[in-house]
Amino acid sequence: MPGLSKLEQEEAAAAADGKPSAEAVNLCKVLRMGAVVVVQDALELAENFPNNPVHALLLKQPAFQELLRNYKTFKALGGFEPQKPLTVKETIKDLLSKHTRTLVQHFNS
Repeated sequence: MPGLSKLEQEEAAAAADGKPSAEAVNLCKVLRMGAVVVVQDALELAENFPNNPVHALLLKQPAFQELLRNYKTFKALGGFEPQKPLTVKETIKDLLSKHTRTLVQHFNS
């Protein structure tokens, strides 16, 4: 993302000078997160929608093709599983397990 690194450096310099800006910090975080989301969306959708003009352009680029291969391999090997949010069922199961352990400890003491 053009200019983001420079903005982050300027924000870090201002913070080091004792003049931090919460707005600048948050803007940098949002822009960085947005860039990650855009790239990940392109990696997920490009092959499914090759007629989309942006996807068609990306799929012609050797750098994107290599990134796509690496992304698919990482995903296939479960690389994103630690970041995956729990389902409602998993959350309920986790809560019930914790409450059961608490009750067992209470009755055993």
